[in-house]
Amino acid sequence: NSSAALLGGSESNWFCAKMKITSQKMVHHLDKFIKMIIDMLHLDIISNIPNE
Repeated sequence: NSSAALLGGSESNWFCAKMKITSQKMVHHLDKFIKMIIDMLHLDIISNIPNE
């Protein structure tokens, strides 16, 4: 029983570590995504200025 508890503990730690890494990756991707959108918006604004 004690070995099962040990296994469960290490598994939950592994899960926490995996979730932490996953969330960091998601934040990184989100940051790149936001920058991409801002760049696109800037291009839109710049290309629309001469037309007005």
